[in-house]
Amino acid sequence: MDKLIGDDNIGKVKDNILKTRYLLDGENEDMMWRRVANAIGEDDGWRNKYYNMMKDGLFIPNTPTIMNANTNIGFLSACNVLPIDDSIDEIYKTLHNTAILFKSGAGVGFNFSKIRPSGSKVGSTNGVASGVISFMSLFDNTCEVIKQGGKRRGAMMGMLDITHPE
Repeated sequence: MDKLIGDDNIGKVKDNILKTRYLLDGENEDMMWRRVANAIGEDDGWRNKYYNMMKDGLFIPNTPTIMNANTNIGFLSACNVLPIDDSIDEIYKTLHNTAILFKSGAGVGFNFSKIRPSGSKVGSTNGVASGVISFMSLFDNTCEVIKQGGKRRGAMMGMLDITHPE
């Protein structure tokens, strides 16, 4: 990394990342590590151990933990998996839950394999399904427009079984 950025700019890059992604208003790096340690440590002994490990670079929690520890959001999980079933209600319920997770800085994974392929009959409307690819695009667009924790673009993983017709 030193070779790519240059020794004289490493501190500036680190400070910029801390300021734009992790530090709360009026907070410095030391205060940030203390805030996180207070949230994840179950007692003063563990809080001090976590604080020292983070300060020394021996342990760095995931982004949602650093961004959300001891805040009104409080959501510390980075990776989540949500189910998607083959109905409009269930698909949009999952999309709503996805947006809430993105808002907190979390990433989400999905298996889209249950969604029927394009052209399949939809019994409730006597119409045809738009297909799994259209819904994958919908989730992709949601990931694109919601900044995680208001600080970075979303992270998402989508899966589709190799046997799915699409």
